Amino acid sequence: MEKNEIDLIIFKNNKRYPFEMKKSASPTNAMVKDFKMLEKLKKEIGTGGVTCFYETPIHLDEKNYIVPISTVMNAISEE
Repeated sequence: MEKNEIDLIIFKNNKRYPFEMKKSASPTNAMVKDFKMLEKLKKEIGTGGVTCFYETPIHLDEKNYIVPISTVMNAISEE
């Protein structure tokens, strides 16, 4: 039996924004492979990404970003 899971899906304006949370500082495209299972829902899939210990935000591929946990923490602390 194949196990597919996505750590976080944000729903906004009828779009799904998938994210994986990883301890790694070296994210790979394999970390977002399960995002494709959202296509079965026949709903639009927005930009997603991997939140991890990488130092700077950059593109992982054409539709996903690497989002450093420090970026998330800084956004929270600014509230």
